[in-house]
Amino acid sequence: MDPLCFPLVVLCLFRLWTVTYAIDCGEGQFEGQERCCDMCPPGQYVKDFCTKDQQTVCSPCEEGYFSSQYSLFDRCDVCQLCQQNYTQKCTPTTDAVCSCQPGFLCSNSLCSHCQEDKDSVGGTPKVSPTQTANKQGNASDLVSVILSISFLLLSVVLLLLLATSCLRKLRRLSRDTNATADNLAITAKTADFQLSQEESGLSLIIQDVSKDNEYVVQFNLDKV
Repeated sequence: MDPLCFPLVVLCLFRLWTVTYAIDCGEGQFEGQERCCDMCPPGQYVKDFCTKDQQTVCSPCEEGYFSSQYSLFDRCDVCQLCQQNYTQKCTPTTDAVCSCQPGFLCSNSLCSHCQEDKDSVGGTPKVSPTQTANKQGNASDLVSVILSISFLLLSVVLLLLLATSCLRKLRRLSRDTNATADNLAITAKTADFQLSQEESGLSLIIQDVSKDNEYVVQFNLDKV
């Protein structure tokens, strides 16, 4: 036998066994604890869960509670409360249906709360808690934006002041450097001028000495 055929045969036999011996539960039941356990019908909730020795125990929903479908919940849902009118009262199997009086509009999808219709009444509609929370959130966002812009402007102003101060210091340093350079140039020119005068005086003295020597030599020659 091909080695690959053996696992396929085992899988087919297992599938055939599960189909043959599987528990076939009816509507409103589920397979659990090796038996078909009942689900609680609408208007009831699970009081005791299904076990091997006991079927599911259900109990009717109390007043103010309902269950609209088969379930395994251990409690019923709370009936909706209407602010103004009840189009349909709450029953053990159905929830209440709400509506608003003339001149009012539903403030949510369930119409459990109503607000005045300013178009028909001429007044200002009541603000729901959701609208109040939204307004508070918008105000908080606006404050955050204002603070962010203020911080940005303050940062720009500080940078401008710092840049202006640095430019002033650089200009002052440049002027001081130029003044020092000018003073050094003037001092150098003065020293050169004094040196030139000294050199000129020395040259005149040398010329006078040379003339005197020539005169003495000429005088001695005349005597001879």
